[in-house]
Amino acid sequence: MRLFCPSLLLLIFIFGGSVQASTLSPKLSGFSLSFIESSNSNYEHDTVALRVHFNSTSWQVKGWDLHWGLEPNINWYEHELNDPLYIKEEEPNYLERREKFTEGIDFILAGIEGVIVARKKLSERGHLELSAGLGIAYLEEESERQAKGFTFTETGRIGYSLDTAVGEFFLGYNIMHVSNAGLENPNGGYDLSGVTIRFQKRIN
Repeated sequence: MRLFCPSLLLLIFIFGGSVQASTLSPKLSGFSLSFIESSNSNYEHDTVALRVHFNSTSWQVKGWDLHWGLEPNINWYEHELNDPLYIKEEEPNYLERREKFTEGIDFILAGIEGVIVARKKLSERGHLELSAGLGIAYLEEESERQAKGFTFTETGRIGYSLDTAVGEFFLGYNIMHVSNAGLENPNGGYDLSGVTIRFQKRIN
């Protein structure tokens, strides 16, 4: 859990202040579907994510609208190892594992995150949006770098959201870290980042 704890604490420090009790009772506000493609020298990792948004009432600080939220989520992953030498020869069944993970695997991550979201109005229907979240999740499948089972997630997003008659569209940049804090091996973690597109259907 190394990427976003400082970001989350910084948001709280900057935008914190007097918060009414009503803001701590999030209500169902909508659903979102997002897509992200992430790649580096070690692996390719594509994500389709479905989230349910439970948001608190918002409050304003220095021209920003802020709210807390809970986001149950399910993520469909396509993971492919780029560098087979990442799996060392001393590891059990290293040849089979190299073949399996370079061919690619599909699996699911399901969890829930607590988030803080800051939005600044830029136009009648457009907002700059920043968010940071921490959560727990369950990984369905082991890969060459991460054990299956219980894990932690950290996310951060920045981008532009546009309100429309059919819902809210968001275009931005997303970063996400997944690991289990050393509870199980392997624990190389996933560091995912890339452009994300999100559509959120609100419920009034």
